[in-house]
Amino acid sequence: MLTTAPTRDPRRGSRAALIVATSSYLDPTFRGLRAPTSDATDLATVLSDPAIGNFQVTSLINPASQQLKVGVDEYLSERALGDLLVVYISGHGVRDARGRLYFVATDTLYSRLSATGVEALWLLDRLEECAATQQVVILDCCFSGAFAAGAKGGSDDLSRDLAELSARGRGRIVLTASRATEYSFEGQAVPGSTITGSVFTAGLIDGLKSSTAGLSNLGRISVEDAFRHACDFVQRHGVNQTPQRWSYGAEGTIWLAYAPRPKPTSPPSPYTAPEAGSDAAPELDVRHIASSPPNSKPRQSHQTPVPQRLPPSGGTVIGWGGRNPSLTRAFATVLEFGRLAVPAGLRGVTAISAGSRHALALTTDGSVLGWGENTFGQTRVPVRRLRGVRAIAAGGAHSLALCTDGTVAGWGNNNGGQAKTPKTVCQAVQVAAGGWHSLALLHDGTVAAWGENRDGQTRVPLGLQDIVSVAAGEAHSLALHVDGTVTAWGRNNYGQSSIPAAAVDVVTIAAGGSYSIALRRDGQIISWGRAPTGSAPRRLEGALGLSAGESHCLALGRDGVLHAWGDNSYEQCDIPHGLGELTAVSAGGTFSLALVAER
Repeated sequence: MLTTAPTRDPRRGSRAALIVATSSYLDPTFRGLRAPTSDATDLATVLSDPAIGNFQVTSLINPASQQLKVGVDEYLSERALGDLLVVYISGHGVRDARGRLYFVATDTLYSRLSATGVEALWLLDRLEECAATQQVVILDCCFSGAFAAGAKGGSDDLSRDLAELSARGRGRIVLTASRATEYSFEGQAVPGSTITGSVFTAGLIDGLKSSTAGLSNLGRISVEDAFRHACDFVQRHGVNQTPQRWSYGAEGTIWLAYAPRPKPTSPPSPYTAPEAGSDAAPELDVRHIASSPPNSKPRQSHQTPVPQRLPPSGGTVIGWGGRNPSLTRAFATVLEFGRLAVPAGLRGVTAISAGSRHALALTTDGSVLGWGENTFGQTRVPVRRLRGVRAIAAGGAHSLALCTDGTVAGWGNNNGGQAKTPKTVCQAVQVAAGGWHSLALLHDGTVAAWGENRDGQTRVPLGLQDIVSVAAGEAHSLALHVDGTVTAWGRNNYGQSSIPAAAVDVVTIAAGGSYSIALRRDGQIISWGRAPTGSAPRRLEGALGLSAGESHCLALGRDGVLHAWGDNSYEQCDIPHGLGELTAVSAGGTFSLALVAER
């Protein structure tokens, strides 16, 4: 038994993982396996890494039946309320004549399963008695008496068993390596494969180590993220198995790990990465922008779209809206509003952000480009002051860039201090630009705010922590908690900062001019404040992008369908035909942007 124990945070429940792997058997009926031992070692290494899983890991390798039961019982009995528990089991699984499921230990006899095996219902009872609030069960085995080369089990319908394992659980998620009628393959059993362990477990480990699983969650990897990554991994390796997931009584999001910090490269990473690239916090040297005239109007805001991973070639920017002839003529000279058209030939882009009357793009070489209104220098990018850029945000009349060292650079209108980042802001993982204020999500899950504070939009609530995403409206701010709840502060004249009861189990947030919008895990989009009306999608099965403009919204589903609703006075909701494969969207003041993958 091998145990590693990171320091426990007294403010939160502990993170505990029990890894059970059996690869050798006394009964010759059970074929010896290569994968479980190596899988257990690799998974324990990743989960116990303080920078990734930070779990207290206990491993049971090749236990006898009684040793397995005692070890499981002792370990689960030590868990407390609020704990996150992961139980991983790899090895043979079989059913008796009555259909009861058993996990096979080293001394299990096939002819005496009830006496020498470990019944699944026994494990269920132990999990029911365990005080851990969140439980994740990962089963890399199949459940029958059929065996073949490279397989850990056989076929049969295990939906009933999984229901029995999970139906009474308190926030329990069960992941399996394959369907009931499929084999769970070891790496070398797959022709041409170089994987040394189970393909499914290798996929989980790859997702936790590479950080790609958590790009959509700003540095944190949920059970859902890890599972999706493992599914893609299995498919990429051409293995004929389909991983399955069951969830019973689970509420909110169960976060499995932190996404490892990507190492800075030269040129800078082309992706909008979720973690700060360095522990260092050098002083930020930003340009001092001249104050704007006292009678200048506040600019409306936007919400930076969820960062998406693109191919190395990046994408092409498409824009529409902002084309009302009278408005264009009226402000063509003073506000240069007519320049909102996307510059010709703008390609190789990895991220976009639409402000009130200007826009930003981040390219594959780490460069930032700006276009549109430039009255306050919001599109005049301070190239020499940027230390490699991984995220961008365009606000009312100012711009922000998140650098690879975790610092934030700002330029443009600084009347309220929104473009001058405090020197104390470091290790940022996300930025958001509002009308006259700015927000940054920090690596430790807290929020920093600066700029105009007349409505309290930069007065971050005391004790605000465990945040995974932020959004800035014209004069209000939003923060999404790890448990799927939302906190808002700032201007509330239309109720934009009054969180409705329906805002639970939220996965994505956005803040517009005087309203807020959120996507729940069940696909329902909810909004509050002076929200745009129109043909909003009733349900969205996952979102690649959710963006709130001044008075219109954009939502890009995982199915590639783009939805637009709200004010269409400037054709900002008239989506062009034949855009191609979209990867991100951003709604500005009266115009819209989309990023189209280059193939």
